[in-house]
Amino acid sequence: MITNDDTRFHTPDDVAHDWAETYYFDILIPEAGLHGFVYFVMRAGVGAAVCDVQFVDRNSASPHAARYVDVQHHLPLPERLESFSLPNGASLEARSATEYRVDYVGVDDTEVHLDYTGLMVPYDIHDPEIDPLAPPLREDAIKNSGFGTAYANHFDLASRATGHVIVRGQRYEVDAPVTMDHSWGPRPERAMAPMTWINANFEDGLLMHGIWKFTPGEPGTEHEFAHGYAVVDGTTHGGVGGSMRVERDGLLGRTFEMTIQDRDGTDHHITGAPVTNQIWFAYGCCPAAVAMVEWRTGDGRVGYGTSMESFPLDRFTGGNLPAAIALTHEAAR
Repeated sequence: MITNDDTRFHTPDDVAHDWAETYYFDILIPEAGLHGFVYFVMRAGVGAAVCDVQFVDRNSASPHAARYVDVQHHLPLPERLESFSLPNGASLEARSATEYRVDYVGVDDTEVHLDYTGLMVPYDIHDPEIDPLAPPLREDAIKNSGFGTAYANHFDLASRATGHVIVRGQRYEVDAPVTMDHSWGPRPERAMAPMTWINANFEDGLLMHGIWKFTPGEPGTEHEFAHGYAVVDGTTHGGVGGSMRVERDGLLGRTFEMTIQDRDGTDHHITGAPVTNQIWFAYGCCPAAVAMVEWRTGDGRVGYGTSMESFPLDRFTGGNLPAAIALTHEAAR
């Protein structure tokens, strides 16, 4: 169970260099075709913090096509995780496990000023009272987290983001349901697990999220459901299974189809297409295909969310990524 104490550092006494605590705050502005995020990685074992702020407004595999990027990997580790400011202009105030304030004053007339308010109880993937697929044994829980030890402790939280952002001088008001998350545990940069983190947020209260084990290959057979939920009319229904299908152009998703079956046997099915696409290097070792997806239910309701699919370089180099997926540029012979 997640409590307000989990907004504080969980640093072990014998902290290793690869220990990490992360926060991801999504920013969806679909009416402007704009997707952004603020991402924090705290590495207590080496005394460094990462902060990554990005905005994307198109479909492109080129990082230079992004609207704005400010990523810094060697900021000083703050003393407190629940309330801090970094030299790059970013700050976080965790008022509780379900209430956060994110501010950022960057460069090129770009700022973020957002409040995140939870629309549910934090979805602790290791609490069997919340997640029906949470194994009782700690070793099994980590093995089946979907992201190995990086998700040794992890929760997802559908939230409402309110406030405004300014991107290269243009102001956008924000008032939308989104999904944020928080994780802590060993996060080595060798042998990262490929995974998919994907959600859909509808204004009528339907909120869906899935964590999937991911083996690139034939669409429809790549994904194995690890954890997830559907929130309907304010009630969280833990997922017990589901299916995913992603058609791609290279690494980038072109169409999405997701079904999450909840513990009551109800199938929640949606289909989607990207509004924006990018390749994000959250870690130098692991590019991820990230999309803001426009989702539709069978009865025509429209919602928005984020898809992330990771493709670790050490696992998929050496000819190990299917040719139909790999982005290759053969040199002229």
